[in-house]
Amino acid sequence: LVVTPIAAAENTVPPFIAAVGASVLVAAAIIIVLAALAAILFSRTITRPLAKLTKAARVLSSGDYDARVTTNAHGELEELANSFNEMAAKLANDVNELRQQEVWRHELIMNITHDLATPLTAIAGLGESLVDGVNQNYEDYEATGRIIVRETLRLRRLVKDLHLMAKVEAGGMRGIQPQWKSVRLAALVDEVLAVLATEFERANVEPLNAIAYHLPLVQADPDMLMRVFSNLCDNALRHTPPGGTVTFDAVQYESQLVVSVADSGEGIPTGALPRVFDRFYRGDSSRQAMTGGSGLGLAIVRAIVEAHGGTIWAENVPNSGAALLFTLPLASSEQASISGAITTPVP
Repeated sequence: LVVTPIAAAENTVPPFIAAVGASVLVAAAIIIVLAALAAILFSRTITRPLAKLTKAARVLSSGDYDARVTTNAHGELEELANSFNEMAAKLANDVNELRQQEVWRHELIMNITHDLATPLTAIAGLGESLVDGVNQNYEDYEATGRIIVRETLRLRRLVKDLHLMAKVEAGGMRGIQPQWKSVRLAALVDEVLAVLATEFERANVEPLNAIAYHLPLVQADPDMLMRVFSNLCDNALRHTPPGGTVTFDAVQYESQLVVSVADSGEGIPTGALPRVFDRFYRGDSSRQAMTGGSGLGLAIVRAIVEAHGGTIWAENVPNSGAALLFTLPLASSEQASISGAITTPVP
């Protein structure tokens, strides 16, 4: 007989249990390795999009505003990437707009310098002729005086435009505060055309006031409306050939009047239609160089119309030129008293 000590018997592990234990250890090791691999793969689905975002942000900060992030991530990471792309796109648009505004500002300075120099040169030359006694008779003096007055009015109009544009830029629509009155539009346009009659005669362009006298009164600031029509006339005269026409018309639509100023010129390029009222925007630099203009007139028109609660837009008339249209609110029945309105047409 072989006698096995009790201690040795207790330390002996049955083969089955030993095999199970070894299997458990191997399985645990495999599970740990798989878990580590899964963690690494899962972390890469997070770190890879974040790395792309970091790289794109660095590219964006270097001045390349076309940087975008493309990722197959889902959930919050996808939303973060989309938000980054939207931010980059908006930033690119803003930067491009600022650059274009700077170009237009530079052109504006050159245009204003030209617009100021032209009448000043004429006034100085004519003043010298008066001092030197070049004019021989009363008619010469009268013609010289009229030219001086006309050029002085051009200067004053330019200075007013610059002042109004500065107020708009500083305070937005709060920079323009209309003095509300009830206005009969047909009579006001007659007054504007009477003031600008000489300009139309010199350009050989015929103004046509087709606004019906019986239309309801509008609620507006008469002085500002005269500025609107004056600037629209100036724009139309610069783009209407001799022998053409500039037509004023208005129709009632619900609680407002839709006013149009149409010329028989060459029209506006389709791509420029949405932007003709932007500050400093010039659709055709070569044409502007020939026709003049600081580029502020239509921007001021839009600012005044919007201060009145209206909207303004441009469109081309088939087989004709361009039409600039805007809306004005009608005066209420209490405000539209005949005594308080501009009702007498100018002969």
